[in-house]
Amino acid sequence: MSIVEPTLLSLARASVIALTTLTVLLIGGPSIQSCPPKLRRFIFWMATAALLAPGFASAFVLQMRIADIGPLGRELPYGLVVWSRYALIPLLVVWLMPRSVSSEAMHCFRHSAAPWWRRPLWELAAWGRGLWLGTALVFLLAFQEFEIATTWNMRAWTVSLLDAQTGGLLLRESLRLALLPFLLQATLITALAAASRRESKPTELSGGLSERGTAAISPAMLSIVLCFAPMSLALSVTVRMLFAHGTEMLTVAPWREISNTLVLSISATILAWLLAGWIETRRGWRWLLALPGLLGPLLCGLLLLTALQVPPLYLMRDTVFPTVLGLTLVLLPFALLLRFGIETTRDLSALHIARSTGGSRATWQLDGWPRLCAILMLFCFGYGDFTINSLLAPPQFTSVSVRLLNLLHYGRSSALVAMFIIAFAVPLAAALLTALIARLYPRRRAS
Repeated sequence: MSIVEPTLLSLARASVIALTTLTVLLIGGPSIQSCPPKLRRFIFWMATAALLAPGFASAFVLQMRIADIGPLGRELPYGLVVWSRYALIPLLVVWLMPRSVSSEAMHCFRHSAAPWWRRPLWELAAWGRGLWLGTALVFLLAFQEFEIATTWNMRAWTVSLLDAQTGGLLLRESLRLALLPFLLQATLITALAAASRRESKPTELSGGLSERGTAAISPAMLSIVLCFAPMSLALSVTVRMLFAHGTEMLTVAPWREISNTLVLSISATILAWLLAGWIETRRGWRWLLALPGLLGPLLCGLLLLTALQVPPLYLMRDTVFPTVLGLTLVLLPFALLLRFGIETTRDLSALHIARSTGGSRATWQLDGWPRLCAILMLFCFGYGDFTINSLLAPPQFTSVSVRLLNLLHYGRSSALVAMFIIAFAVPLAAALLTALIARLYPRRRAS
């Protein structure tokens, strides 16, 4: 079996998605980059929501729209859905890292009499290394994508490798096949680490409004609408399915798999969030713990599977611990991104005043509430995981994504649709209920 061809295909897709993201940001970048802090916080949360939305859920819902399209015809919608998840990541990186020039210098250049052909080059340099780091992250995540590709039967190295591993291929053969994708990703991650070490501390985003803040709202909102168009379509289809399969959902729901997945996701989310806090405050070698997650869930799962062959770790092969550990490592880079994003986008002046005056309600709204939202996003993302669960989970602890995707290979039915709806409605309802209680509780305490 050769994995070179699907690897090159995934490489081409990821390159097109990354270049498209870079082009869109360069066109709309000057206005988006100078938008007000409140709008930046809004885009930050929308971008992380798209990034952490369970890919399998979106792919399953949207598959009904592209079921009769051939493999070549699915390339464009597949690319659009993947792009919609990762398009705003470069903005997050740019805002978390300092720009190469000041806002005043950018304003003066835009009003200068410089030739038109110099403006794009200057804007590109003004964005700083953050733009290139963000675009490289888009490429990395698009190259690792699995859930949408396997649901839509797209050719990709992740699909070929996981199908071979779960189909009975020896682990050493799977590792040999994974060598090429591993080297490609390791090279890019090394370059990202070297570039990020040359940057200074991130600048704060809690300053006043810029002069072009009001004018930046329209292009920023337009970019959000374009990025989330596939997700909006998925939501509308899901609502119609809820009305079409009302009582059937409760009788066919995979409750055992749902409970298993809830336990796994809650445990991994808590561990990833605490571990990200430990890394964030101490830096140094601890950042190496985020490297397995940056390689993607498939390579991370294969590396853990290899480690479990060594004594005495092999004693844990039939337990749930490797699954929790693998899911924690996958969630860790996203937990670090959320922690840095919250630190950078919150209003530090208001938070300092709230803490100085002992305003517990205001402190919760400014600090506790964003952290809870971040934890709930990580929980929903971990709930939708398929790769780690299929590689590391013991047979008696099957996750809901593994069961649904296995049933999907036998064809779509009304019972399967009902199982899917209730399976992903449970974590969403739990997250929304938790958020509602957390939102109302400080008001009741204050009254």
